[in-house]
Amino acid sequence: LYELAHSLARVEDRKQLLRQVIQALRGRFEFDYCAFFRPVEGAMELEAIEVQEDIQLLPHIKPGWRLPKGQGVIWWVAQERAPLLLADVRSYPGYVQGAPEVQSELAVPVLAGEELLGVLNVESRQPAAFGGDELAILQAVAGQLAVALQNLQSRRMLKEMAIRDPLTGLYNRRFLDEVIGQEVAAARRYHRPLALLYVDVDGFRAVNNIHGHQMGDEILQRVAGFLQENVREADYVFRVGGDEFLILLPETDGEATGIAERLKRGIKQALKDVGLPLGLSIGMAMWDPESEFDLDALISEADKNMYEDKRRTRNRAGT
Repeated sequence: LYELAHSLARVEDRKQLLRQVIQALRGRFEFDYCAFFRPVEGAMELEAIEVQEDIQLLPHIKPGWRLPKGQGVIWWVAQERAPLLLADVRSYPGYVQGAPEVQSELAVPVLAGEELLGVLNVESRQPAAFGGDELAILQAVAGQLAVALQNLQSRRMLKEMAIRDPLTGLYNRRFLDEVIGQEVAAARRYHRPLALLYVDVDGFRAVNNIHGHQMGDEILQRVAGFLQENVREADYVFRVGGDEFLILLPETDGEATGIAERLKRGIKQALKDVGLPLGLSIGMAMWDPESEFDLDALISEADKNMYEDKRRTRNRAGT
């Protein structure tokens, strides 16, 4: 178990973590298939499964399948936070069949204190295949899995904190530096241009001066939410300064201009209750995947075009 704990501590991917746990169990006792279920939105969802080659699962038994609520061994274990050992699955009234040949089952909860992280389950075609020894091993491994899942979540949270702006929850400039390489590579692979929008909140200084910084923070949060909700799922929104944002638009072909115009129109409606003339100035820069890539130059071009957009807006207002 020490070796398992040591190896799990180095794993950075949840899928790989579960695969390693199941493989470790297979080296300790025999079973025909092993599965891990996790709680999702009040349901128990199959996340990982490993099956012997010669056993036939029912067609719907695959990752993503959710157990009928309140039914089966898994639900009982999840609700009672206790293991369940069945020498004959036919003796359990609520048994939910995964494979017609299965005769015995053993399931244990994966717990972090009182929190249920999941249920680890093994089944066999042999009657009474599992006993006290197998139960002890499965519980010990479940304990190691709980620690590993918590550690993985903690590392993800720390990484998320490092790449997020604490006020708005948007990505920060650091994450732009991390993600830009893969997006440039994808743009070159698919021969699709990449666009960058530089966004500045017009009239924001007046918010701080008239209503104070708390209101200013609320406005920034609302602008951040508006930007995030009004771009494509594949796009990235970053906060890079006080009231300045960048939007990275991968695989863009003529859509960037329309997105920028939609944002400029929509923000006025989104912030109309503030009672101040707020808006967005947006500058756009396009990168052709046939050319050399320079992130700083792209940002500089978008920034320059943003100020030009701001100047045009002021001129129209003056006219």
